[in-house]
Amino acid sequence: MSDSQTVPPQTQTPPSGPPKAAWPYGCSGCSGCLFLVIAVFFLILAAVLRAPGGSASDVETETTPSASGEKRSVRRAGPVDLVIAFDTTSSMSGSIDSIRNKAIEVVSLLHRRSSSLRLGLVGFKDEEVDGEDAFELHPFTDDLDSQFAAMRDWEARGGGDTPEDQYKAILKAVEMPWRTRAGLATVARIIVVITDAPPKDPDADENTADTIAARVEAAGAHVYPIIVGNDETAQEHADKIAELTGGRAFNAEQSDDVAKVLQDAVSVAIAEHSPGTPGWVIGVLAVFGLLLLVFGVVLLGVGIFGWMRLSRARG
Repeated sequence: MSDSQTVPPQTQTPPSGPPKAAWPYGCSGCSGCLFLVIAVFFLILAAVLRAPGGSASDVETETTPSASGEKRSVRRAGPVDLVIAFDTTSSMSGSIDSIRNKAIEVVSLLHRRSSSLRLGLVGFKDEEVDGEDAFELHPFTDDLDSQFAAMRDWEARGGGDTPEDQYKAILKAVEMPWRTRAGLATVARIIVVITDAPPKDPDADENTADTIAARVEAAGAHVYPIIVGNDETAQEHADKIAELTGGRAFNAEQSDDVAKVLQDAVSVAIAEHSPGTPGWVIGVLAVFGLLLLVFGVVLLGVGIFGWMRLSRARG
């Protein structure tokens, strides 16, 4: 090649797309957005779990008539272990069919409101008169169909004098295998006693309201009696056992009112004794969400700042 021959300058095609230095900032920005989305999820979850009742299902409500006829919202409950102790003596013959059928409807509705419902049944009479037939037990199960079938078979018969063996029925409910937790949520333990008569006080085993209340408290349960009719002595005993066990006593003036009163009693019991998800779990979720939020903001800021610097440098 001669000295006079010149070599044309070589042209280079500039690379397409952003410079390689931009990719770390892009990844940082995308990661920041992802962390922000996850953080918002955890914070919302913690806020929902902190709502009254303590689980995500509790924010679902259903408007139903109360015993007074007024409309009210009922929260969907967390896990519940419910025992219905039912007086099946002859004194209940005029209303037991109506009570039984409506109670089945109410428990069915309650099952749809609860995240996890187990139902136990205790039918009780007068042991002194009815002997081995004084108690009919159906342990806890989430198979409500079998319990509904048992309730349909109840018949009003037996019984002697006015007081019945209500205390022994409560003890048999207490001795059932209650759950402590269902997942992370604490299980509400509720005993609803439906009767039109006072208990034998003391009964043949020397049980009194005080001794029964101690057993109920040891089991972590609460008694919510429903007195059918206007027996003042029965209502006084109901008020006492409810107060001693952290429950409330209710009254159904007529048998047709029992379904609504049962619904009110269980709804009140859930509101008062269903703590739901433990506070430490909610706290961990909230702290984790806040940490993710801060980390996401930092990453997003780094990404934006880097893109701005590169834009100025290229300009």
